Amino acid sequence: MARERELKRRPKDHDRGVAVVEALLDLCGRPGREPVTKRTTSRYLDTRSGVLRRGGVGLRARGDSSESRACWTVKVGAIPDQRGLSVAHEFEVRGIWQEIPAEIALSLSLCGVDGDFVEIVRFTTTRQLWDASFLDARLEICLDVVAVEHPCKLEFVEVEVESIDQRVLERLGDEIDRRFPDVPPSAASKLATALKGCHPDSQGAGYTSVRMDQEPDSDLGERLAGLLELATPLPTPWRRPPTFGHA
Repeated sequence: MARERELKRRPKDHDRGVAVVEALLDLCGRPGREPVTKRTTSRYLDTRSGVLRRGGVGLRARGDSSESRACWTVKVGAIPDQRGLSVAHEFEVRGIWQEIPAEIALSLSLCGVDGDFVEIVRFTTTRQLWDASFLDARLEICLDVVAVEHPCKLEFVEVEVESIDQRVLERLGDEIDRRFPDVPPSAASKLATALKGCHPDSQGAGYTSVRMDQEPDSDLGERLAGLLELATPLPTPWRRPPTFGHA
């Protein structure tokens, strides 16, 4: 599984989000390329009793809803801290909308998570993405407009900065706090934000016995991450770098 490090901020509207992104781009020396704009649909699944949520696990399919193909993702531990920094383990595999891929389905089953999945959240994200660098570290800066379609209608904006360098994210977080005190850290993932916004009491139709203030069952996330790590394909010999001096 890949490790994903992100800094997240939650501006009150799109205009304020643009201002934050502009400031970040100035700090990065203004990359010359225009942003890539992409619109995707994300559909999240869980059991009716919320087993995955309590395990700190997110399961989603993402892609163009007009096409048959989708990218399936399992995320473990994508909960922002008080500064909006999150570190998640992420497993992705290509598939189709209509089926949970075999690698994910098998790993869930081996962890005792079987069947009875329901769609808990569906939203469309319009994302502008800039490639940039700061302190010699590569960044992805994203401005996301999220339109929740299920289980209710809801819209919010998020600024995300992704980098493998925790030090860089902390520095940029300090800059945002200094320049934009009215733009708070994201207190939750997009999934949790949608659930809480649609059901303030955290009880969704068809999604029973779920309380957002319950402590996560971290053991499920750790076991699932371990199994998905084993599901990573092995490289063929011709993909490995040559070993000189050996036959």
